[in-house]
Amino acid sequence: MKVGILTFHCAHNYGAMLQAYALQEFLKNNGHQVEIIDYRPAYLVDQYRVVDSSTSLVSRILRLPAQPMRLLRHNRFNDFLTSRLNLSQTNWDNASIEGNYDAYVLGSDQIWNSKITKGDLTFFGKFGRPKKSKLISYAASTEVSHEGDYVDFSNVKNYLREFSSIGVREEVLRGLIQPLVDTVVSTVLDPALLVDLEVFGNIASARNTTEYMLVYQVNTYANTVPIAKSIQARMNLKRLIKLVPRVSRSEIFNPYAAASPEKFVGLFKGAGYVVTTTFHGTVFAIIFKKQFVCVMSKTRGNYRISSLLNKLGLEDRMVYSINDIPDRPIDYVAVSAKLDVLREESRNFLIKALDFSSQVEPL
Repeated sequence: MKVGILTFHCAHNYGAMLQAYALQEFLKNNGHQVEIIDYRPAYLVDQYRVVDSSTSLVSRILRLPAQPMRLLRHNRFNDFLTSRLNLSQTNWDNASIEGNYDAYVLGSDQIWNSKITKGDLTFFGKFGRPKKSKLISYAASTEVSHEGDYVDFSNVKNYLREFSSIGVREEVLRGLIQPLVDTVVSTVLDPALLVDLEVFGNIASARNTTEYMLVYQVNTYANTVPIAKSIQARMNLKRLIKLVPRVSRSEIFNPYAAASPEKFVGLFKGAGYVVTTTFHGTVFAIIFKKQFVCVMSKTRGNYRISSLLNKLGLEDRMVYSINDIPDRPIDYVAVSAKLDVLREESRNFLIKALDFSSQVEPL
Protein backbone atom coordinates (compact mmCIF):
# COMPACT_ATOMS: atom_id res chain seq x y z
CA MET A 1 0.00 0.00 0.00
CA LYS A 2 1.22 3.51 -0.80
CA VAL A 3 1.10 5.65 2.34
CA GLY A 4 1.72 9.38 2.64
CA ILE A 5 2.70 10.79 6.05
CA LEU A 6 1.78 14.40 6.78
CA THR A 7 3.51 15.83 9.84
CA PHE A 8 5.94 18.51 11.05
CA HIS A 9 8.89 16.78 9.38
CA CYS A 10 10.48 20.05 8.16
CA ALA A 11 10.76 21.69 11.60
CA HIS A 12 14.41 21.80 12.66
CA ASN A 13 13.45 20.23 15.94
CA TYR A 14 14.84 16.93 17.19
CA GLY A 15 11.54 15.48 18.29
CA ALA A 16 9.69 16.52 15.13
CA MET A 17 12.16 14.95 12.71
CA LEU A 18 12.81 11.82 14.73
CA GLN A 19 9.13 10.98 15.28
CA ALA A 20 8.58 11.38 11.53
CA TYR A 21 11.50 9.05 10.86
CA ALA A 22 10.17 6.49 13.35
CA LEU A 23 6.69 6.42 11.81
CA GLN A 24 8.20 6.10 8.33
CA GLU A 25 10.36 3.16 9.41
CA PHE A 26 7.51 1.39 11.21
CA LEU A 27 5.30 1.56 8.13
CA LYS A 28 8.16 0.49 5.84
CA ASN A 29 8.92 -2.47 8.10
CA ASN A 30 5.27 -3.49 7.85
CA GLY A 31 5.44 -3.72 4.08
CA HIS A 32 4.12 -0.34 2.96
CA GLN A 33 5.52 2.02 0.35
CA VAL A 34 5.99 5.19 2.39
CA GLU A 35 6.58 8.83 1.57
CA ILE A 36 6.72 11.88 3.80
CA ILE A 37 4.51 14.45 2.08
CA ASP A 38 6.92 17.35 1.71
CA TYR A 39 4.58 20.08 2.94
CA ARG A 40 6.56 23.04 4.25
CA PRO A 41 4.28 25.86 5.42
CA ALA A 42 5.92 29.17 6.23
CA TYR A 43 4.84 29.05 9.88
CA LEU A 44 7.08 25.99 10.34
CA VAL A 45 10.14 26.82 8.26
CA ASP A 46 10.42 30.55 8.98
CA GLN A 47 11.21 30.09 12.65
CA TYR A 48 14.26 27.96 11.78
CA ARG A 49 15.83 30.20 9.15
CA VAL A 50 19.53 30.96 9.63
CA VAL A 51 18.88 34.68 9.20
CA ASP A 52 15.58 35.93 10.60
CA SER A 53 14.63 38.89 8.43
CA SER A 54 11.51 39.57 10.50
CA THR A 55 13.54 40.92 13.44
CA SER A 56 15.07 44.36 13.73
CA LEU A 57 18.45 45.23 12.26
CA VAL A 58 19.89 45.59 15.77
CA SER A 59 18.69 42.11 16.69
CA ARG A 60 20.22 40.64 13.55
CA ILE A 61 23.54 42.33 14.27
CA LEU A 62 23.54 40.97 17.83
CA ARG A 63 23.02 37.47 16.44
CA LEU A 64 25.97 37.63 14.04
CA PRO A 65 28.40 35.76 16.36
CA ALA A 66 26.00 32.81 16.39
CA GLN A 67 25.49 32.70 12.62
CA PRO A 68 28.26 30.18 11.74
CA MET A 69 26.95 27.67 14.25
CA ARG A 70 23.34 28.38 13.27
CA LEU A 71 24.29 27.60 9.67
CA LEU A 72 26.06 24.39 10.71
CA ARG A 73 23.03 23.24 12.68
CA HIS A 74 20.71 24.18 9.81
CA ASN A 75 22.77 22.15 7.33
CA ARG A 76 22.90 19.12 9.62
CA PHE A 77 19.11 19.11 9.99
CA ASN A 78 18.70 19.49 6.24
CA ASP A 79 21.08 16.56 5.71
CA PHE A 80 18.89 14.39 7.95
CA LEU A 81 15.78 15.62 6.17
CA THR A 82 17.05 14.71 2.72
CA SER A 83 19.01 11.54 3.54
CA ARG A 84 16.85 9.82 6.19
CA LEU A 85 13.32 10.79 5.17
CA ASN A 86 11.75 9.48 1.99
CA LEU A 87 10.26 12.76 0.78
CA SER A 88 7.61 13.12 -1.88
CA GLN A 89 8.97 14.48 -5.15
CA THR A 90 6.98 17.70 -4.88
CA ASN A 91 7.58 20.31 -2.19
CA TRP A 92 4.31 22.01 -1.28
CA ASP A 93 4.38 25.36 0.49
CA ASN A 94 0.61 25.79 0.67
CA ALA A 95 -2.48 23.67 1.13
CA SER A 96 -2.70 22.47 -2.49
CA ILE A 97 -1.45 19.01 -1.57
CA GLU A 98 -2.06 16.35 -4.14
CA GLY A 99 -0.88 12.80 -4.39
CA ASN A 100 -2.09 9.37 -5.34
CA TYR A 101 -1.80 7.64 -1.96
CA ASP A 102 -3.95 4.76 -0.75
CA ALA A 103 -3.81 6.18 2.76
CA TYR A 104 -2.77 9.43 4.40
CA VAL A 105 -1.44 9.23 7.95
CA LEU A 106 -1.54 12.61 9.69
CA GLY A 107 0.73 12.88 12.72
CA SER A 108 2.39 12.69 15.07
CA ASP A 109 3.45 15.92 16.82
CA GLN A 110 1.29 18.93 17.69
CA ILE A 111 -0.36 19.06 14.27
CA TRP A 112 -3.69 20.07 15.88
CA ASN A 113 -2.22 22.97 17.85
CA SER A 114 -3.75 26.09 16.28
CA LYS A 115 -1.13 28.28 17.98
CA ILE A 116 1.42 26.65 15.67
CA THR A 117 -0.66 26.09 12.53
CA LYS A 118 -2.31 29.54 12.49
CA GLY A 119 -5.66 28.16 11.35
CA ASP A 120 -4.20 25.96 8.59
CA LEU A 121 -6.68 23.10 8.08
CA THR A 122 -4.28 20.96 6.04
CA PHE A 123 -3.51 18.82 9.08
CA PHE A 124 -7.23 18.15 9.45
CA GLY A 125 -7.29 16.68 5.95
CA LYS A 126 -8.36 19.72 3.91
CA PHE A 127 -6.58 18.84 0.66
CA GLY A 128 -7.27 16.91 -2.51
CA ARG A 129 -7.03 13.14 -2.25
CA PRO A 130 -8.44 10.09 -4.05
CA LYS A 131 -12.02 9.31 -2.99
CA LYS A 132 -11.21 5.75 -1.96
CA SER A 133 -8.15 6.69 0.10
CA LYS A 134 -8.09 6.43 3.88
CA LEU A 135 -7.52 9.42 6.13
CA ILE A 136 -5.92 8.42 9.44
CA SER A 137 -4.55 10.39 12.35
CA TYR A 138 -1.77 8.78 14.34
CA ALA A 139 -0.73 10.29 17.70
CA ALA A 140 -1.99 13.72 16.72
CA SER A 141 -1.45 16.18 19.56
CA THR A 142 -2.18 19.70 20.68
CA GLU A 143 -0.96 21.94 23.48
CA VAL A 144 -2.40 20.99 26.85
CA SER A 145 -0.75 21.79 30.18
CA HIS A 146 -3.17 20.16 32.60
CA GLU A 147 -5.74 17.40 32.52
CA GLY A 148 -8.68 19.81 32.68
CA ASP A 149 -7.52 22.05 29.83
CA TYR A 150 -10.14 22.69 27.16
CA VAL A 151 -9.55 23.16 23.44
CA ASP A 152 -12.52 23.81 21.16
CA PHE A 153 -12.59 21.47 18.17
CA SER A 154 -16.23 22.06 17.24
CA ASN A 155 -15.25 24.23 14.25
CA VAL A 156 -13.37 21.29 12.66
CA LYS A 157 -15.78 18.48 13.52
CA ASN A 158 -16.84 18.06 9.88
CA TYR A 159 -13.19 17.51 8.94
CA LEU A 160 -12.67 15.08 11.83
CA ARG A 161 -15.63 13.03 10.62
CA GLU A 162 -13.77 12.36 7.36
CA PHE A 163 -11.13 10.32 9.22
CA SER A 164 -11.56 6.56 9.02
CA SER A 165 -9.39 6.12 12.15
CA ILE A 166 -8.39 8.63 14.81
CA GLY A 167 -5.46 8.07 17.14
CA VAL A 168 -4.31 10.85 19.46
CA ARG A 169 -1.39 11.08 21.85
CA GLU A 170 -3.11 12.32 25.02
CA GLU A 171 -6.19 11.07 26.86
CA VAL A 172 -7.45 14.63 27.39
CA LEU A 173 -7.46 15.17 23.62
CA ARG A 174 -9.36 11.93 23.12
CA GLY A 175 -11.99 13.20 25.53
CA LEU A 176 -12.34 16.46 23.62
CA ILE A 177 -12.72 14.85 20.18
CA GLN A 178 -14.76 11.72 20.94
CA PRO A 179 -18.10 13.57 21.38
CA LEU A 180 -17.69 15.14 17.93
CA VAL A 181 -17.24 11.97 15.87
CA ASP A 182 -18.78 8.53 15.40
CA THR A 183 -15.42 6.79 15.00
CA VAL A 184 -13.83 5.39 18.17
CA VAL A 185 -10.95 7.68 19.16
CA SER A 186 -7.90 5.87 20.56
CA THR A 187 -4.88 7.03 22.53
CA VAL A 188 -1.61 5.78 21.07
CA LEU A 189 2.10 6.18 21.65
CA ASP A 190 4.34 8.75 20.04
CA PRO A 191 5.94 7.09 16.98
CA ALA A 192 9.39 7.20 18.62
CA LEU A 193 8.06 4.69 21.17
CA LEU A 194 6.34 2.62 18.50
CA VAL A 195 9.48 1.16 16.91
CA ASP A 196 12.11 -1.31 18.07
CA LEU A 197 15.28 0.03 19.66
CA GLU A 198 17.33 -0.85 16.57
CA VAL A 199 15.57 1.83 14.50
CA PHE A 200 17.33 4.52 16.51
CA GLY A 201 20.36 2.50 17.52
CA ASN A 202 21.26 2.13 13.86
CA ILE A 203 21.44 5.89 13.23
CA ALA A 204 22.96 6.97 16.55
CA SER A 205 26.35 8.65 16.32
CA ALA A 206 28.63 6.38 18.33
CA ARG A 207 29.72 7.28 21.86
CA ASN A 208 31.64 4.77 23.96
CA THR A 209 31.48 6.49 27.33
CA THR A 210 28.75 6.80 29.94
CA GLU A 211 30.64 9.29 32.05
CA TYR A 212 28.56 12.35 31.24
CA MET A 213 25.39 14.02 32.41
CA LEU A 214 23.11 14.97 29.50
CA VAL A 215 20.86 18.02 29.84
CA TYR A 216 18.23 18.80 27.21
CA GLN A 217 15.96 21.80 27.67
CA VAL A 218 13.38 23.42 25.42
CA ASN A 219 11.39 25.06 28.17
CA THR A 220 14.20 26.65 30.18
CA TYR A 221 13.90 26.63 33.96
CA ALA A 222 16.40 28.26 36.33
CA ASN A 223 16.73 25.15 38.47
CA THR A 224 17.40 22.63 35.66
CA VAL A 225 21.19 22.97 35.57
CA PRO A 226 21.53 23.09 39.41
CA ILE A 227 19.48 19.87 39.58
CA ALA A 228 21.70 18.30 36.90
CA LYS A 229 24.89 19.34 38.68
CA SER A 230 23.63 17.94 41.97
CA ILE A 231 22.97 14.55 40.35
CA GLN A 232 26.24 14.76 38.42
CA ALA A 233 28.22 15.20 41.66
CA ARG A 234 26.29 12.40 43.37
CA MET A 235 26.98 10.00 40.50
CA ASN A 236 30.54 11.21 39.90
CA LEU A 237 29.91 11.90 36.22
CA LYS A 238 32.89 13.72 34.73
CA ARG A 239 31.16 15.94 32.17
CA LEU A 240 27.94 17.85 31.65
CA ILE A 241 26.71 18.08 28.06
CA LYS A 242 23.91 20.45 27.08
CA LEU A 243 21.61 20.04 24.09
CA VAL A 244 19.60 23.09 23.10
CA PRO A 245 16.67 23.75 20.73
CA ARG A 246 18.35 26.72 19.02
CA VAL A 247 21.76 28.35 18.78
CA SER A 248 21.85 31.55 20.80
CA ARG A 249 24.74 33.91 21.56
CA SER A 250 25.20 32.22 24.94
CA GLU A 251 25.69 28.83 23.25
CA ILE A 252 28.24 29.68 20.55
CA PHE A 253 31.02 27.94 22.49
CA ASN A 254 28.89 24.86 23.17
CA PRO A 255 30.02 22.29 20.57
CA TYR A 256 26.74 20.38 20.98
CA ALA A 257 24.52 23.37 20.15
CA ALA A 258 24.72 22.35 16.48
CA ALA A 259 24.27 18.62 17.07
CA SER A 260 22.63 16.70 14.23
CA PRO A 261 19.58 14.49 14.92
CA GLU A 262 21.93 11.47 14.73
CA LYS A 263 24.20 13.07 17.35
CA PHE A 264 21.15 13.81 19.50
CA VAL A 265 20.23 10.12 19.46
CA GLY A 266 23.83 9.11 20.11
CA LEU A 267 24.13 11.42 23.12
CA PHE A 268 21.02 9.89 24.68
CA LYS A 269 22.28 6.39 23.94
CA GLY A 270 25.61 7.04 25.66
CA ALA A 271 24.50 9.21 28.60
CA GLY A 272 25.17 8.23 32.20
CA TYR A 273 22.09 10.18 33.32
CA VAL A 274 19.55 12.49 31.63
CA VAL A 275 17.94 15.67 32.92
CA THR A 276 15.34 17.15 30.59
CA THR A 277 12.37 19.50 30.45
CA THR A 278 10.90 18.11 27.24
CA PHE A 279 8.53 15.40 26.06
CA HIS A 280 10.91 13.91 23.51
CA GLY A 281 13.84 14.18 25.90
CA THR A 282 11.77 12.02 28.24
CA VAL A 283 10.89 9.65 25.40
CA PHE A 284 14.51 9.08 24.35
CA ALA A 285 15.64 8.59 27.94
CA ILE A 286 13.03 5.82 28.19
CA ILE A 287 13.93 4.33 24.79
CA PHE A 288 17.55 3.87 25.88
CA LYS A 289 16.59 2.89 29.44
CA LYS A 290 18.44 5.75 31.09
CA GLN A 291 18.12 6.95 34.64
CA PHE A 292 16.54 10.38 34.28
CA VAL A 293 14.45 13.14 35.77
CA CYS A 294 12.17 15.58 34.01
CA VAL A 295 12.21 19.06 35.50
CA MET A 296 8.69 20.48 35.63
CA SER A 297 7.08 23.83 36.37
CA LYS A 298 4.30 23.95 38.97
CA THR A 299 2.65 26.85 37.16
CA ARG A 300 3.21 25.90 33.55
CA GLY A 301 2.49 22.17 33.60
CA ASN A 302 3.04 19.67 30.77
CA TYR A 303 0.32 17.07 30.37
CA ARG A 304 2.15 15.38 27.49
CA ILE A 305 4.95 14.42 29.88
CA SER A 306 2.91 13.70 32.99
CA SER A 307 0.42 11.46 31.16
CA LEU A 308 3.21 9.33 29.66
CA LEU A 309 5.08 9.00 32.96
CA ASN A 310 1.89 8.11 34.82
CA LYS A 311 1.15 5.31 32.34
CA LEU A 312 4.62 3.86 32.88
CA GLY A 313 4.68 4.18 36.67
CA LEU A 314 7.38 6.85 36.54
CA GLU A 315 5.59 9.65 38.40
CA ASP A 316 8.57 10.18 40.70
CA ARG A 317 10.70 11.24 37.70
CA MET A 318 8.86 14.58 37.62
CA VAL A 319 10.84 16.96 39.82
CA TYR A 320 10.33 20.60 40.74
CA SER A 321 13.42 21.23 42.88
CA ILE A 322 16.63 19.62 44.09
CA ASN A 323 14.68 18.24 47.05
CA ASP A 324 12.51 16.15 44.69
CA ILE A 325 15.35 14.13 43.16
CA PRO A 326 14.37 10.46 43.63
CA ASP A 327 16.70 8.10 45.47
CA ARG A 328 15.52 4.86 43.92
CA PRO A 329 16.70 3.88 40.42
CA ILE A 330 14.20 3.22 37.67
CA ASP A 331 13.14 -0.42 37.43
CA TYR A 332 13.18 -0.86 33.68
CA VAL A 333 11.87 -4.42 33.91
CA ALA A 334 8.59 -3.04 35.25
CA VAL A 335 8.62 -0.05 32.88
CA SER A 336 9.30 -2.24 29.84
CA ALA A 337 6.40 -4.53 30.74
CA LYS A 338 3.99 -1.58 30.79
CA LEU A 339 5.52 -0.09 27.64
CA ASP A 340 5.24 -3.37 25.75
CA VAL A 341 1.48 -3.45 26.35
CA LEU A 342 1.04 0.15 25.17
CA ARG A 343 3.30 -0.46 22.18
CA GLU A 344 1.33 -3.53 21.09
CA GLU A 345 -1.95 -1.59 21.34
CA SER A 346 -0.52 1.26 19.27
CA ARG A 347 0.91 -1.04 16.62
CA ASN A 348 -2.39 -2.89 16.34
CA PHE A 349 -4.27 0.40 15.96
CA LEU A 350 -2.13 1.48 13.03
CA ILE A 351 -2.08 -1.93 11.35
CA LYS A 352 -5.88 -2.15 11.58
CA ALA A 353 -6.33 1.45 10.42
CA LEU A 354 -4.41 0.65 7.23
CA ASP A 355 -6.32 -2.55 6.56
CA PHE A 356 -8.83 -1.86 3.78
CA SER A 357 -10.69 -5.06 4.61
CA SER A 358 -11.60 -3.74 8.07
CA GLN A 359 -14.62 -1.56 8.74
CA VAL A 360 -14.71 1.55 10.89
CA GLU A 361 -15.90 0.52 14.35
CA PRO A 362 -19.00 2.47 15.38
CA LEU A 363 -19.67 3.68 18.91
